[in-house]
Amino acid sequence: MANAHESLEAQWLIAKKLRHSILKELDAMAKSDSGIAELRQFEKIEAAMSNYRLPCISIIWADIRFAGKENVSEGLWQTHVSVTSAYRKSINKLTRPDQTVLKRKVEKLYQRYLKTAQEFYKGFLQRFCARFNLEELKRVASEADLDMKVPGHDQVDAESEQVTKIVNGIGHMTLIYLGDLSRYRTLLKAPERRTWEKALTYYCLANDLMPESGFGHHQCGVVFIEADDRLSVLYHLYRSLTSKTPHPNAQTNLDRELKDLAKPRHAQIRRDEDALVYWFRRLLAHLNKGEEFRQHSELVGEVLNRLRLALQKVEARTTNGLSDRRMTVRLLKMVLINICAYRFSVDKVNKHWTDDASRSCQLILQLNVRTFDEGLVAMAKKPRSLACHALNSRSTAHRPRARACPRSTVRGAFLAK
Repeated sequence: MANAHESLEAQWLIAKKLRHSILKELDAMAKSDSGIAELRQFEKIEAAMSNYRLPCISIIWADIRFAGKENVSEGLWQTHVSVTSAYRKSINKLTRPDQTVLKRKVEKLYQRYLKTAQEFYKGFLQRFCARFNLEELKRVASEADLDMKVPGHDQVDAESEQVTKIVNGIGHMTLIYLGDLSRYRTLLKAPERRTWEKALTYYCLANDLMPESGFGHHQCGVVFIEADDRLSVLYHLYRSLTSKTPHPNAQTNLDRELKDLAKPRHAQIRRDEDALVYWFRRLLAHLNKGEEFRQHSELVGEVLNRLRLALQKVEARTTNGLSDRRMTVRLLKMVLINICAYRFSVDKVNKHWTDDASRSCQLILQLNVRTFDEGLVAMAKKPRSLACHALNSRSTAHRPRARACPRSTVRGAFLAK
């Protein structure tokens, strides 16, 4: 046992030395000018990263408690992040026309580095899920198409070994890392060729594995910033903040988003639902500040009126056996944003009471009540409209027949979760 512990300590010492040398090389690069020498430095760092990954994985495999105590997995990822940052800074510095060829070479190295890192973490997660006998990890492996069988002597019963929390934590963060790497690779593509499904899949799996963590939701919010889906940005940032373990950057990013929304601006609105979302976001930004403003009643009335029209539109389509999933999802997100915003405002008041914070809490609660009121009114009208639709259908039919009433997607949206 003592020999095994000494072996772990020796491997950990090697890993720390390799990490130190990589960070030292990155620091030297940051202080030097961009040039051909930088290509050789990146190649040297890539070789060092390959050597650094090996002892880290060996430690996690040999003793996951030791790995958790020493934050082996977190340290490995932070080193990857440091290398990623160095690549980005180098590429951003190469702006002169005579540096075009060099910039392409650095970009090619960066693409290769990201691909290698992604393949490494996919392989790690695949073996990790197979090694530790947990149903949650098996589900993750299945949904991520990473199923793999390992011999019985290589499996570890995480529950009997009482390491479930550590195992789930490493699995959860590995999914976040894979989502980040996929996002980095997507950002290298031209805007019209970018698709975010892979990154979002990893983040959503992370949410499923550890629902109490807000890290996956925060990273989804980062993706939707790039995709310019501002309602989804608010939704995921609020979900992150109201989680048991919020992401440390969630409040900063939410404050930035709401501050930008509160600025006076004119936007071209193309569709009714876009107008609803736009004014809803503007209203939420003002309510979050908790300051009195002249347009409050007018803005609330605008949002509720457009909400009423949207509910009527969805109700009309579902009555005719059609669906408007896009709008239904938007309405559901708005309801959940309201709920999360109120929860977050209550937490702020409990931590530090101020007049503005208290007023913000009250105003957001009022918006919640009035939003639910509109939803309940729409739901109350639904059975009546369905009955009329059924009677009209029977009167025009040659043979009366049983007709299945379509489920109200509005009701489903408001009662979901």
